[in-house]
Amino acid sequence: MSEPLLTDDPNWIEHLAKRADDPDSFVRQQLAYSLGQATQPKAGKTLTKLLLRDAADPYLAAAILSSSLPHFAAIQKTALSSSSIPEAVGKQIQQIATRIGAKPEIITEAESNKPQPAVATNRSDVLKQFAQAAALKGTSADGRAIFQARCSACHKLGGIGNAVGPDLAALTDKTPQTLLIGTIDPNREVSEQYTAFLVRLKSGSTLGGMIADETANGFTLRGVDGKPQTILRADVAEMKATRRSLMPEGLEAGLNPNEMANLLAFIANSN
Repeated sequence: MSEPLLTDDPNWIEHLAKRADDPDSFVRQQLAYSLGQATQPKAGKTLTKLLLRDAADPYLAAAILSSSLPHFAAIQKTALSSSSIPEAVGKQIQQIATRIGAKPEIITEAESNKPQPAVATNRSDVLKQFAQAAALKGTSADGRAIFQARCSACHKLGGIGNAVGPDLAALTDKTPQTLLIGTIDPNREVSEQYTAFLVRLKSGSTLGGMIADETANGFTLRGVDGKPQTILRADVAEMKATRRSLMPEGLEAGLNPNEMANLLAFIANSN
């Protein structure tokens, strides 16, 4: 799937939307990642459809929610009004809503040709908006609370959080500008160690996550929940690198440059 074409080609989005009913969960998971780059409301409708169908699958649900930010307000109410959404996924949706300050709304046909003004998808523009944060003197103590609310699900630092993503304490370059880029544009440079992989097993199930360990006969996949799962290579039907980080874009939503400077100060000064 060709993500760069999505944001300005409604016909291509319409074409991709038809894959939401694909019986192959591997295809649907890749579709979710691809639609995360789109700004057209049709992409939001399709993500909602995928979530209603696949919310019980933690890997597919994670892929869908990580791509939901450009359309989150529209997805939120539709998803939470459905009895098919597991409680755990509902809590995730509420947490994201609190983080970005989203108000539930439903996409109407009259709005189908209007882009949704949600979280900015152009990371370069967002970096410009927060550029001054790299020059501000942040307060580490205030940044700790922001880290706990927005980053601790996947990062462990200063005695809080979960060690799913990179060890931030071990970073060799902790300059404010480097940390700002990594926070706002997590997909700019993704090392192979932290690239998200999609794995389709011969049994038909699909898994997603980072490769935490490898042997000649298999590998360990660590998903967004941090739990490792050992997979035998003989059981793999298909495996594909997404070239994307498990870290979602949009973590800056609702913050101002001073608060971002506080977050950067905490990351830079905690060991």
